[in-house]
Amino acid sequence: MLRVDLGSGDVGVDESFDRYARIVRRALDVPVALVSLVERDRQVFVGAVGLEPELQEARQTPLTHSFCQWVVHDQAPVVTADARLDERLRDNLAIPDLGVVAYAGHPLRDHTGRIIGSLCAIDSEPREWDEASLQVLGDLAAACSTEISQRTMRTLADRSAVEAEALSRRSALLLALSQSLSNARSLVEVAVAVESVAVEHLGCLRAGLWLTEFFLKRLDQKIPAGITATFVVVLTPLAVFGFQAGMGWWSGGHEYRDYHRYIDWSWLFMELATLASGAVMLWRYRLPFLVMPVAVTLWYMSMDLAPFLFG
Repeated sequence: MLRVDLGSGDVGVDESFDRYARIVRRALDVPVALVSLVERDRQVFVGAVGLEPELQEARQTPLTHSFCQWVVHDQAPVVTADARLDERLRDNLAIPDLGVVAYAGHPLRDHTGRIIGSLCAIDSEPREWDEASLQVLGDLAAACSTEISQRTMRTLADRSAVEAEALSRRSALLLALSQSLSNARSLVEVAVAVESVAVEHLGCLRAGLWLTEFFLKRLDQKIPAGITATFVVVLTPLAVFGFQAGMGWWSGGHEYRDYHRYIDWSWLFMELATLASGAVMLWRYRLPFLVMPVAVTLWYMSMDLAPFLFG
């Protein structure tokens, strides 16, 4: 769906905005009415009625075909009985290409009061706009602005809630880590404390990813980051095994440790998943430790593929 970025949120084509356009068309007795939001190089009709089918589908034009840009520029309504006689508008391509002659546009505002577009009425013939019609247009523009503002505020509220939840989780994790580390007296105790907190709060794979980001982005420590990233990759076959075993797909009655003792082409699922995990982690982090599990996996895969391919 076509959308307009308002900085703090976005607004898209919507039936409720089409409803405003229909009300304007009926109230002012015009063939075309638009809820137009103006961006740097285009205008988007989030609400529209009366356009040609192709334009009604596209819902946008470049600013070369826009009168609404002048509403934003002037920070005020723009009204003309005949744009062909208006010195500023007469060269606008909306006149020959879209048949715009008479135009009345009233500002639309976002939640900060910034003018972002226009609620406009358009006629293909010259017409004088009476004061009552312009007052109705202004009232409808105010109502439409309120709806745009409310939508943006809801988006901001949802975004703030997500950020607050993420901050709360990070704070709880860091607090638990701080408490665990306060009693650690050796490197081994530090490692045990970090592992315990990470697994409890994040789970094994997520813990590995979180620690990788923490070591790399916060501490700029590539060696521990490489170790934790490798930890994520080497846990991948165990995760695949757990899924296969849970689904009853693990053949032969072997346990997971048998993976290192037997050659079996069915191990390929674990190997392919491990290679994919290693490729993604290498692409994201470019840490040399990650080459090791990829190389070992390729070695296992060569053994499992040999009997499958050559009997």
